[in-house]
Parts: sequence; C-alpha cells; structure tokens
Amino acid sequence: MTSIAHSKNINKFITDFLSEHGSEELAEMWNGEDNMKAFNALLVKAANAVKRSSSDKKIKDPLKPKGKKSAYIIFCTKKREEAKKLLNPDAKATEVTSKLGQMWNELKNSKKTADKKMIQLCEQEAAADKARYDEDMKDYVPPSDDELVVTKGKSSKKKSDPNTPKGKKSAYIFFCSENRDAAKSEIGKDGKATDVTKLLATWWKELKADEDRINELEKYNKMAADDKLRHDQDTEEYALFGCDEQPVVAKKSGGKKSDPNAPKGKKSAYIFFCSDNRDAAKSEIGKDGKATDVTKLLATWWNELKTDEDRSDELEKYNKMAADDKLRYEQETSGVVPQSD
Repeated sequence: MTSIAHSKNINKFITDFLSEHGSEELAEMWNGEDNMKAFNALLVKAANAVKRSSSDKKIKDPLKPKGKKSAYIIFCTKKREEAKKLLNPDAKATEVTSKLGQMWNELKNSKKTADKKMIQLCEQEAAADKARYDEDMKDYVPPSDDELVVTKGKSSKKKSDPNTPKGKKSAYIFFCSENRDAAKSEIGKDGKATDVTKLLATWWKELKADEDRINELEKYNKMAADDKLRHDQDTEEYALFGCDEQPVVAKKSGGKKSDPNAPKGKKSAYIFFCSDNRDAAKSEIGKDGKATDVTKLLATWWNELKTDEDRSDELEKYNKMAADDKLRYEQETSGVVPQSD
C-alpha cells in the first residue's frame, strides 16, 4: 500500500473518530492544511525507513583472512606435475584435476608405508596452515553489522568476489600479532579481550615514544611497507585478470530493448579458468554440494595457481585467453553500429 493510501485511510479513521465523539472543532483542526502537510511528511518518512531496512543486506568482508587449506588441496599442489606426466601432453586442466582426485583416493586406501607417510605429511601441513589461519583470525577485527550492510540498487548490484586481494596490514597490526601472547600472559586468565587490546595499545605507544627502540619500531614499519607493496601488486593483478564479475550496467529507462547484435562482454582469465575446471570442482564437491561450495573451491584452486611458480605456463595460458578475448571485444566494439529506435 502506498503512503498516499495510508494517509487517506488513517485520516478518515481519525476524522470519523473525532466527529463521532462530538469533537467537530478538533476534526476541523485535524484536517487543517498545515497539519495535513506535517502528517503526510511523517508517513513518507516512515515508509522510506521501512523500505531501507527491507532492502539492506550483509556482504562478505573482503579483509577476512584467507581460508585454511585442506590436506587434499596440499596433496594436489605437490602432485600436480606428476599427474600431468601420467596423462598425455595435451591433457586439459579438468583431466589433470580428475587424475589428482583418483590418485588421492588410491593414496587413502593404500596400506603402503610410503603412502601413509604422504597422507600424514599432507595432514601435518594442513594443520600448520590451520594454525596460520587461527593466528590471522586473532588479529582480524570483524566489521560491525552496519559496516557490512549495503543498499540494494547501489553497491549490492555487484557481488563480493572471493579473489579480492587480502587487505594490507599496518605496523601496529604486525606488532600486535607478535605481542598478543605476551599481553595475554600479562593480563592473566581472568582478563578480557578488551584488556589485552588496551595493553597492546599502551605498549605500542611506549615503543613509538622510546628512541632507544627505534630499530624495533622500524622493523614493524618495514613489515607494513612490504605488505603494502604486496597488496598493491595483488590489486594491480586483480584489476587485470582476477575479477570474476563483469561490470554491472544499469538498465536504462525508455523501454528500449537490448541490442542482440551488441558484442559479447570480455572474459577475465579467472572466468576462462572456471570454465575449464567447473566440472572437476563439481566432482570434487559431490552431488550434495552447493553451487557456492563449487565457487569457493574454484577460487581456492585459482589462488593456488597464481602462487605456484611451477604452473606459470598454465596461468599464462589463461592470461593469454583473456588478453585475446579483450582484443576481440575491443575490435567488435569499435565496429558496432548503434541500433536505431
């Protein structure tokens, strides 16, 4: 129901109530021009507030620490080249991934001592990565609910991308990471997390003010500078190849239909990678897996590919596919004739 309909219905109810109870003077005052303007403005304000609250939703925090790797993912990283050699030279990435899955299942079912040691090694590395993840989460401060809310029609048109570069850390964050355990020990078992945070802040201020500890301060500043450089490089790479969403184009009013002859949008390297590996990811997740699980696994594989120097040729293949498609798009765009009305 619109605010105008609300206004008419509520106004009629109040007017009838006042008239029925012998308050004609009050009814006349209620229907006065100034009062009606104020009343309608109040209704519009209330309707907008309800509309905003119903259209807000939470988004994923892109600064949350990178997820931990499973023993299987670590195994795949170690054995990918071996899997390639067992297949023909022209084997697709999906075939390699399927072969890795087969090798993993055979390894788990094997009773050989060497195979058991390999399983144990992968599980140990997975445990170490979990410890890394848990440590990163200690320094991670989740944003408030208000900070995670976006309004439909604006930033919510574009979904969060799991390949967004991890945010850079400040010198203070590196300092806290190294000194958090000492602060917890100083506070004691009965201390609160806020007490630990306050103590770390005090120690940080003391460090910055102590000229005799300038080398220690410089160490954290350098760690922050190095991480900023890493973040800038990741961001540049992400801008070129990492985005898994095409730009969102707002619909224009006027009733014009989209041109079926318009050039097809260009694909990123990540999109080409996902196309090649989606079936393998579905197979790995299983029939009961959700589409979001497949997407997350593809994102994990993509991040592994980008950081594996031994697979630089495979990464270059997808970068070249994206570059070729970008050139195709630019050529088609330059030759497009606008559709007539």
